[in-house]
Amino acid sequence: MQRGPLFKAADLQTLIQCLRAVGQSVGPRTGPDRRSKEDKELFVFRRYAATLAAHGKWPLPCSVTMGESPDFMIAFPGGERGLEVTEATTEAFQRWLTRSESQPDLCDEPDDGSVGDIPEREWCKDVVDAIEAKVRLIHGYRPARHHDIVIYSSHPTDVVRKVAGRHTGHNLLQELAAQHASSWRLETRLGTIGVIDDKTLIYDLLGSCERLPINEQSQDISA
Repeated sequence: MQRGPLFKAADLQTLIQCLRAVGQSVGPRTGPDRRSKEDKELFVFRRYAATLAAHGKWPLPCSVTMGESPDFMIAFPGGERGLEVTEATTEAFQRWLTRSESQPDLCDEPDDGSVGDIPEREWCKDVVDAIEAKVRLIHGYRPARHHDIVIYSSHPTDVVRKVAGRHTGHNLLQELAAQHASSWRLETRLGTIGVIDDKTLIYDLLGSCERLPINEQSQDISA
């Protein structure tokens, strides 16, 4: 997918059709058809936009363009907004994921033996670090009314947090976001902050912190 105009949607049905055509998967990590940065951004964008639309939080009509700094520019009736996509992850975990794809017999995911709420706190720290890294860059982004951030969790604690239940981590993240909100809002063009964690979109860390079930576009989002 080349950067540039992505689609225009005048109504919900058109938006559904447009989203079904992009970001279905990210592809392999290695080999001639390995995933690109754009593939990953579209994968996240599809789920983010579909989920917000399913809950009446995506204004229409809209016009979406892929670019750099930020990754997407979206023209809405109320003005243009930027959307920056980033990950909450670690370099070591990404290396392990790449190796595991080419070595199916590789041992299970790295496990540091953490107990209690340590995995949740580690995850929250990396989510906050990812947010702060992007907030510091907003002043250099292309002009827009606001710039939104969406973080996709690809984290070494994802599995253990899923087994233990994700509510603890989500509650901790909400508390941390409240502590950081005043400093983040010093960047006046910062809009909303969303976090995709497995099958949940936490939206918005600067607002209501709703936990919305991810819409995978397997069914009509107007249902």
